[in-house]
Order: sequence, then C-alpha cells, then structure tokens
Amino acid sequence: MKKLEIIEKLRSLPFDKRDYWVVAGAAMALYGVREETNDIDLGCTHALAERLQAEGYSAAPAPDGTRRFKLPGDIEVFENWLCGTVAEAEGLPVVSLPGLVEMKRRLGRDKDLRDLRLIEEFLRSRRRKLPSPLRVLFFDIGYTLMNEDEAWLVRCREQAETPESKLLGLGAEDIYREIEAALNARLPQFRSVISKYGFTVAAPYRSELETLYPDAPGVLASLSERYELGVIANQSAGLEDRLEEKGIRGYFKYVVSSAEAGAAKPDPRIFEAALSLSACPPGEACMIGDRLDNDIIPAKAAGMKTAWVKQGFGRLQSPRGEAEAPDFTVENIAKLIEIL
Repeated sequence: MKKLEIIEKLRSLPFDKRDYWVVAGAAMALYGVREETNDIDLGCTHALAERLQAEGYSAAPAPDGTRRFKLPGDIEVFENWLCGTVAEAEGLPVVSLPGLVEMKRRLGRDKDLRDLRLIEEFLRSRRRKLPSPLRVLFFDIGYTLMNEDEAWLVRCREQAETPESKLLGLGAEDIYREIEAALNARLPQFRSVISKYGFTVAAPYRSELETLYPDAPGVLASLSERYELGVIANQSAGLEDRLEEKGIRGYFKYVVSSAEAGAAKPDPRIFEAALSLSACPPGEACMIGDRLDNDIIPAKAAGMKTAWVKQGFGRLQSPRGEAEAPDFTVENIAKLIEIL
C-alpha cells in the first residue's frame, strides 16, 4: 500500500481528525521514510473507541484494558496508542517522528529495529551539514525537556494568595505577566517580581508538577545513537534523581547542575565545568535550551554551537544582533532530530 492509497483511505474515514492519528508503517510512508506498507495502523482516543464499539466493530482487548478494532480496507485501530505528540503529514494527523522512534524502540522486534535504521537514514538525509562535527549535545532541563507550565501557574496562584499580594490587588494573572516581562527584559524571572513589589514571602517552586514533554524520550533515544548527551541546567540539588524518576537519566553521560557546580547560568564557569567534565572542545559541543540569556548567549561566548528551542517563557525573547543568534532555531523539541 503506497502513500496515495493510504491518503485516499484515510480521507474517506468518517472520523474527526482530532480523534485518531496514523502510526507504524503507514506513518513512515506518509513521512516519506519508506515507499509502502502492508496495512494502516491508527491510534485513537477513548471517545472514538467507544463509538466504534457502539457501531458494532469487534473489539479485541489488550492486557492494559485498551481495545483494538479491525476496519475494512486493512485498517487497524488501537485505543490510546501514542508516544510523543501528534503532528501532521499530507494533511493528516500522524504521530511525531520522535514519537514514532519511541514506539519502535519500545516494540523492539526485528522489524522495528530495521524501521529505526530506516528512520535514521531518512533523518540523516534531511539534516543540515555542519561546518564541524559535533560530539556532545548539552541540554537545559526546564522548558527544554520538562514542561513547567503547571508549576508556574500554581506558583503564581499561591503568590497571589499571600496577604501582601492581596493588599496590592495582584492576582495570579498579574504576577504571571510580570514574570513574562522580567524574562523579556532578561532579568531573573521570579526574583525580579519579588523585588519589584517588596514581597517578604515568596511562593515555592514545585518541581514535582513538572512533566516530561511527550516527544522528549524519542528525541533523546534518537540523538543518543549519534552523540554523547549531557545536561547543563540551573537546578536544585537532586537533579539526577529527578531525571531517573522521569526515565531519562540513562541517556546522559554528563550532568552538570548549578546546585553542584557552584555556578549558575549564564555564569561561564558552569559551561567551562561541563566542557571540562566531557573533555570536549567547545566547537564540538552544542548547547540546547529555551532561553537566549541563560543558554544561547553564554554558550556562544564559550565557543559552543547552539540550538534554541522556543518553548515556555523563553519563546518571548528575541536575539539582539548576530552575536546572540543561535545556530539553529526550532519551535519545539520534536524538531531537533530533523536538524542534529
């Protein structure tokens, strides 16, 4: 089954595109990784699974309680089967490339390993040629690998509940906007707000509310096949344990946290510590982060390559001239495997 036939079959489905996504071999065909596939596998929402069962399609239960349906035209539908996020290819909802990598890695069959090699060859053919080879990729954590949205929303709500905030008439949205303004001005985002209003009580940052971006495991799995990976991050003590809890510690050969390094980004000493630990020349290292002021600018000053991931508060910043321009810019972490 070639790409055009897959597209025709999927466009004829009477389902909302928000309720399903293409996975496995059909996803590879839509991306152009392979020429054809034997059938079409789809992941679907619980709502669509309920609809299929109500319409009389036979449901085969899986050990985890989800359901699998067979549809006409060599189409199989798997309830809640998704790694990573849903992207788009040929106008159709398709599992993201990092998600596809993670799915294949988890399945681990011989054919999945062959597919992983095909995906890697496909990505290699699309990547920009670098003037010098890279050996180590260093990642920031917050808003690069970890989504901090909930942690910041809760922190703003808790700060707004303090007597001082109430006295000033500051709500959670006011405090959130002040944080955005501080970061845009390249100031410490929360400390600046505390200082501006003279707060004596600061709401804690609750790191337990951080969540791993869904595409992060697939991205790390793919990149770790070609590079050594490391971390350079402003983090409290216990970072390695937190990475272990999220299931990604094993991807990193080097972890440098401000709590242990005695210096925090943008201090050049934390970058020097990471380069020394990895014994990597600056020109063979790349810093990947969400903030120009903390990640991109100091890494460039250290002689490293840089990749700006425009997620979180950092997306509001803009380079002020060529000296601050990153070597690569991507809208989300999933795009990294297409450039590195």
